[in-house]
Amino acid sequence: MTKTTEQLLKDYSEKDFVKNFQKIFDLRWFFLKGLRCKDYIPSEAFENAISLTPYGETFAEFLRTKDRDLNESEIGFILFAHLYHEDLMIDIFKTNVEEIEKALDNEI
Repeated sequence: MTKTTEQLLKDYSEKDFVKNFQKIFDLRWFFLKGLRCKDYIPSEAFENAISLTPYGETFAEFLRTKDRDLNESEIGFILFAHLYHEDLMIDIFKTNVEEIEKALDNEI
């Protein structure tokens, strides 16, 4: 379901949300543009650090049934990398940003 501008402003204008979203968006950008290469294997941290929204869970379930070779860390990273489509796939408040930062620190 596509949300209206009013719905988006209502859902996503809270100060803490914006702060957390910015951290996640910045980390996502760095992973995608600065770190990831063709043979990149996501850290196991993505299995537990990423918390999905109900919308994101529908995509995760699709990936689980469509490609059985993907593990939960890879699914978490894929959804982290996409972040949003018509709505957020990642729960901005429940995702453990510190764990993602540690994973990044360990990879660089």
